[in-house]
Amino acid sequence: MRKLILNAAKRLLKKEPKHQLSITKIAKEAKVSRQSVYRYFNSKEELIEILSKEKIIDNKEDLDIKTQIINSAYQTFAQLGYNQATLDNIADKAGMTKGAIYSHFNSKEDLFISIFNHHIEDQVSFVLEEIKTALSSANQEKQLNDVIQKQLDFIETNSEWSKLLLEFFAHSKNPEIKTQLTQSYRHFKQELTEIFYQLQESGYISGDIYPGMIATVIPALLDGLIMHWIVYSDQTKSISSASQLSKILWNGISPK
Repeated sequence: MRKLILNAAKRLLKKEPKHQLSITKIAKEAKVSRQSVYRYFNSKEELIEILSKEKIIDNKEDLDIKTQIINSAYQTFAQLGYNQATLDNIADKAGMTKGAIYSHFNSKEDLFISIFNHHIEDQVSFVLEEIKTALSSANQEKQLNDVIQKQLDFIETNSEWSKLLLEFFAHSKNPEIKTQLTQSYRHFKQELTEIFYQLQESGYISGDIYPGMIATVIPALLDGLIMHWIVYSDQTKSISSASQLSKILWNGISPK
């Protein structure tokens, strides 16, 4: 499976630059789920780094310094936690000086935001396409269940990321950073709202509900479930959780 994923990434890199690569594209090319990719690689950056070390990527495609920093930062945050990790730790992990990091990022918060935006970008492309496909299919409730299950699988496979994000929100006091996070979430909500508008106009979901509210409630339910798992360390019922959650959602938005 690992080799299959690497070969898929290699094929994509022959057609497009590495900055356009995403986990969603790699999974689609390899004909596997995104969760399968994440079982072998923590991030797109890690996968590209492995390709580079194995000389699958030509020298012209070698990792740039910024990508190395982002990849090393993610590994350091996952190992030490956001609050305990320092730029010195990240520099050591990346094999460079702290000054090299400052030439690309203003602070530890700025670096974390870059990692966050990478995750958001990948999630947006996946979630929007999956939800649109599910709710315009013949068996909408089952397809919606499948989408939610994929999201829960992703959360379980990347549980460290959810904990890091929660820790970051708790410790970050910088209003500018929080503004950036808000903007990223707002973009995601706008894209999701547009999808629900289209589905509503086509009669696939109820016309009685404001699409923006649907776009708010679905991520909120998933976020609440993540919080529950983190607080209670209970990730043992993800399959039944997906089934119950899809029923709750579908009963609320299905066309009558």
